[in-house]
Amino acid sequence: MKGVHIGSPSTKNLEKDLLSLSAEARIKKILTLYHPKVSLACSFSKEDLLIADMILNINPEARIFAIDTLKLPKETLECAEDFSIHSNCTIEWYKPTTGEVEQLVKEWGEDTYRDSIEARKACCNARKLQPLSRAIEGLDIWITGLRRGQGDTRTTLSVFTPASGNDLAKLNPLFDWTIEEVDAEIKKRNIPINTLYESGYTSIGCDPCTKAVSSGEGIRDGRWWWENSDTKECGLHQ
Repeated sequence: MKGVHIGSPSTKNLEKDLLSLSAEARIKKILTLYHPKVSLACSFSKEDLLIADMILNINPEARIFAIDTLKLPKETLECAEDFSIHSNCTIEWYKPTTGEVEQLVKEWGEDTYRDSIEARKACCNARKLQPLSRAIEGLDIWITGLRRGQGDTRTTLSVFTPASGNDLAKLNPLFDWTIEEVDAEIKKRNIPINTLYESGYTSIGCDPCTKAVSSGEGIRDGRWWWENSDTKECGLHQ
């Protein structure tokens, strides 16, 4: 198959089929239809690690990539290494170029992401979105670990959503899962997870922009905590 046009009759039928399947069956169907033009963007969240494990059980040759923003917590890098050993897989890493970082600093200054939403999004653009654009080039399907339960900006999420351009779609196989279901399946599969979860983190991004949350706070309240909740996206999933 070539290209994915969200809203087309064929894609609507595929989405209907996916809704009736389990998460792992959703992944298997997409891999069967689209491999090798499908990949997981892995942030080493619980959700992404679970999906990566499912993918590799279905097709050990399937592609998984990650973005090193050059600001990741050391625990995330350690988790990536642990998972690679656990699954005997190779993760493709993408990172910002020296020129992209230099241009960011030239335009916005060094570490000014708390000065304004615009400055923070410029940092996300240079460190995440530009490497992402290289990683997803040529893909038909980009698999994500998005769930409806992850916060206000994701409550209407469906199993199939458009990404950048008309010929790229996102598969969200866990969109209808709870965090309790994710945790139970991770335990069942004995998947190594980021040790920051043990320290109260519930959503993990770049080190300067992520902190642990207190009891009663939302899953993503530790991300860009100085901003309003309706702005708490880096741009990858908007």
